[in-house]
Amino acid sequence: MELENCKRCGRLFKKGICALCGTCYEYEQELHKEIYRFIQANKGISIEKLAEKFDIPQQEMETLLFSGALGTAVQLVTSQCAMCKCEMTFINRIGHFCYNCNQFVERSVVESKYPYESRYKAEIEMIRQSLSEKKADRSADLPSLKSKAENQGLGFRSKFRENR
Repeated sequence: MELENCKRCGRLFKKGICALCGTCYEYEQELHKEIYRFIQANKGISIEKLAEKFDIPQQEMETLLFSGALGTAVQLVTSQCAMCKCEMTFINRIGHFCYNCNQFVERSVVESKYPYESRYKAEIEMIRQSLSEKKADRSADLPSLKSKAENQGLGFRSKFRENR
């Protein structure tokens, strides 16, 4: 028989599946039911107001909602985006951001990882294009330059033949 201290009240109890003693476990279950009923009655309530109403820290309330202990009531809770402060349903948020702010943050992270590729992408592409055009111009002029050089006797082969 293993004994453990309850994470809520600190009393010693026989270790089981849960890290809470029987009394605290029953209290938690009643609290979950009460929160569930309150959310059903007040659809669209914010996490902040919910945490304030039940005197629970907001972080714990978010953990409770994420854990699935409140079932489908999670869909009725709203939250504020940490960036733009818009209201969104708790289930539709990504971390602490709404969809648009999350996309902005992701793009910013990508740009910070590859600053030259993203920041100067258009300029790099222009330089590549101008280099390829210059290369094409040179290859187009190459036959006329060869014939000019041969006519003037400046070709490598002609000099080599003279020196023999």
